[in-house]
Amino acid sequence: MTQLKGFFALAAFMVSILSCGQQFFATPDGLLDANDSTKTYIVIPCEGKTAKELYDNAIKYIQQNYKNPEEVIKGQVEAEYLSYETFSPSVISFKRSGGRPTYNLTYRTGMHFKDGKVRYEIQNVEMTTDDGYNLYFSGNPLTTVAIYNHKGELKYDEAKTKVENYFNTVIMSLSQYLNGVKKVDEW
Repeated sequence: MTQLKGFFALAAFMVSILSCGQQFFATPDGLLDANDSTKTYIVIPCEGKTAKELYDNAIKYIQQNYKNPEEVIKGQVEAEYLSYETFSPSVISFKRSGGRPTYNLTYRTGMHFKDGKVRYEIQNVEMTTDDGYNLYFSGNPLTTVAIYNHKGELKYDEAKTKVENYFNTVIMSLSQYLNGVKKVDEW
């Protein structure tokens, strides 16, 4: 019965997340809120949670999901702000010029906490192969590899989709953790 309650709680949470549309989409200017393209951040609702609880849950999330949590945290003000850096290897691979390069992601996450909500922003996204070649959100196709060309036209739909899927999956995971839906396995 407890598992069934957990399932319904998770299902209700997933519906609320999807209906609120807390997602990023990739544009020539970088990642923007899918519901408001003037915003470079999204707001994650966390009803009934204090800013302190949300901050503490974010710290626990980092401790559970990062190999060296003390090294990835770049800035923090208890119960107000948290900044951390992420490196994810081999996240994006897409067909281009007869090959299929694989790109790693390095980025910084900034979170601001208030009672009942978290402002979540992805900053300084770098997409780089192990050989040091970069993928940009936009650029001149003669000199750079970019998802969009300098005119704002989409050139690599597969890369765009993979970037969006990666970051939106991270948002979903973090949202579940902040809201207490996803907890550490109990023994």
